[in-house]
Amino acid sequence: LSAKEQEAVRLASSQSVPIDNPCWGGPEHHQHDLQHLLRQIDAGAFGDEGRCSRDSLVLYEDENYVAIAKPPDLRMDGPHPATVHKLLTYWYPPPSLLQKAPAEHKHGDAGPSSSSSSGGSFNAHLADQVSKLAKHSDLSDNALRPCHQLDFATSGVLLVARTRKAARVACRAFEERTTSKEYVAVVCGHVGTNLSESGGDEKRAATSLVSILPQSALSGWSDGSTERQYRKKRNNVHKKTFEGFMPAHSIFGKWKAETIKRNRLEAAASLDSATGNNELRRKRSRTGEGDVVQMGNEKSGSPTDTESTLPRPQPLLTTDEEAKLLALKWKEVKKEGMHMQTFQDMAAKFNTALSKRRQKEQDKSDDGESSNDANEKVTGEKQHLPNVFRVEGEEDNAFYIHAPLCEISGHFRVYLDESSMPSSHPFKDYYTSTPDDERKKKLDFKPSLTRCVVLWQGMYRGNPVSKVLLQPRTGRRHQLRLHLALLNNPILGDVTYVPPEKMRKTRPGGGLNVADCHRMCLHARKLSLPLLGGERKTFIAPDPFKSCEDELSIAGENGLAR
Repeated sequence: LSAKEQEAVRLASSQSVPIDNPCWGGPEHHQHDLQHLLRQIDAGAFGDEGRCSRDSLVLYEDENYVAIAKPPDLRMDGPHPATVHKLLTYWYPPPSLLQKAPAEHKHGDAGPSSSSSSGGSFNAHLADQVSKLAKHSDLSDNALRPCHQLDFATSGVLLVARTRKAARVACRAFEERTTSKEYVAVVCGHVGTNLSESGGDEKRAATSLVSILPQSALSGWSDGSTERQYRKKRNNVHKKTFEGFMPAHSIFGKWKAETIKRNRLEAAASLDSATGNNELRRKRSRTGEGDVVQMGNEKSGSPTDTESTLPRPQPLLTTDEEAKLLALKWKEVKKEGMHMQTFQDMAAKFNTALSKRRQKEQDKSDDGESSNDANEKVTGEKQHLPNVFRVEGEEDNAFYIHAPLCEISGHFRVYLDESSMPSSHPFKDYYTSTPDDERKKKLDFKPSLTRCVVLWQGMYRGNPVSKVLLQPRTGRRHQLRLHLALLNNPILGDVTYVPPEKMRKTRPGGGLNVADCHRMCLHARKLSLPLLGGERKTFIAPDPFKSCEDELSIAGENGLAR
């Protein structure tokens, strides 16, 4: 084995690697590995029984991309017995893996045959080699790269690039929010289709009164301005900057532009004076101790487009020094070193003065600021939205869930913003319980919005459930899971976001225990985005949650092949 493969084996056998218990596995460790997963695929656990393992889950394939229907309870990569990385590497082995196969086992360059790892010596050898890998980089010629992520427990559409160029294009689409995603989920209880009704029961505690807002309420979310504003504020906080902040190299560039313009005006003024034309005059005035140069209108005293608010260089530059600096670029000024400190000092003075002015403006606005306004500083949202609301002109069974979310380093769970949750919610403390107050001040709550459509309501194992279509307007980690928990309709099988007191088999008034299902019922149904070449592609994964009249069935619930 290579050094990388030996390290992968070491990590896989380390006790620090969490032990998964996938819904398609069994109680024994060997029922969690790649070979067992391949047998389940061939047995029709995630598709049609009898079809080629690859064909049963591959939704689309060309020279640039592969779209698969990811099984539930499968990690993306890492030193685990079975991962998406291992499954794809087995189906699409790079040349380096094929070359390692003994001559009598080689099967050409097309990858494994239609059967699983038990279908032949070549397949078994390849599965054994792939099982030793942990990361995509373990094989230098493995070009497969996931373009996005799905949670361990979430099934559905997953797009994978086959070239670096294809990966860049797809990843850019996710970064620029030009993708469209749809999920389906099964949740505990009947989600109220008439959310404007008030009620005191547990289910309606978070949605007792729902506003109906105009379409314009979503403008900041549809045009991306809400996300851009949030990112700008977040970046400014992390970089200790603010609107108008200028680093030393920007100060140098602005000084060069203003100095060149000033020299031209002075030359023109000298020429006009020599020819008797006094209409163009220039006035220099100093404010304070003379650190700031202003060029303004002589009669009105108002600033013009030639006004400079830059501090003067200290010490003052000689004519020769000024001429020399005008011919240099910033990287040459840094290399020269003699005048770099001059512009760093100018930047410090400029930003200090601007910061004080910004703070005064903020203090004035804070005088009449409400608690909702304070939340705007955190989320960066232009308009404050209620937790749950409807939009005029949309169908009656559609509504929106709005609640900022926060990730904390070292924590698996994601948290809701305390100020965004109604005080009447029965489990408010559980969803907003974050570290000590000192750390709370530094938490980064991200604006998050989900559109929800109730598709079906009925029964599962004798208890009420709802099937919903989810269209996230933002892509936060665990966003859909937390937003549905906020409604007090947690996703069936999602034990992470259910308070311990709700995990009882028998609840007051009956009801389904969220753990009474073999998997978490969240499925990425559709993904649409522009790909390499500019064409927009749409991928749809088969729905594993089938409803028939009043009863629901879930793929794989009747037991899998062992």
